[in-house]
Amino acid sequence: MKKKILVVEDEPGMVMLLKARLESRGYRVYSAKDGIEGIQKAKELHPDVILLDVMMPRLDGYSMAQRLKEDDTTTSIPLVVVTIKEAMRPLFKKLGVDYFFTKPFEDEELLSAVKRILSDER
Repeated sequence: MKKKILVVEDEPGMVMLLKARLESRGYRVYSAKDGIEGIQKAKELHPDVILLDVMMPRLDGYSMAQRLKEDDTTTSIPLVVVTIKEAMRPLFKKLGVDYFFTKPFEDEELLSAVKRILSDER
């Protein structure tokens, strides 16, 4: 069974890039354009990992991550933050995110992090 990845990102170009890279590695990829939709899809799909932007409309990535970590049904889903906001790293680390990448990032580093998370069955 293919591993499910949820990409929560408001920039269509970035969604397309991540989706193409991840699908080429055999993952099933879903997307959400903001934190509200991201939480709904996380609860509905129970993805194996979530890639999360920070600056998004309606609900930002930090608030989404907080809500996911506080909810028993989503708290164990690994989170990978992908953002231009390097200053947010300590806050996300405190929340317990698995990886933090600053845009622009190296594709292989991100794909390698996802692979590590998914091979480390929790």
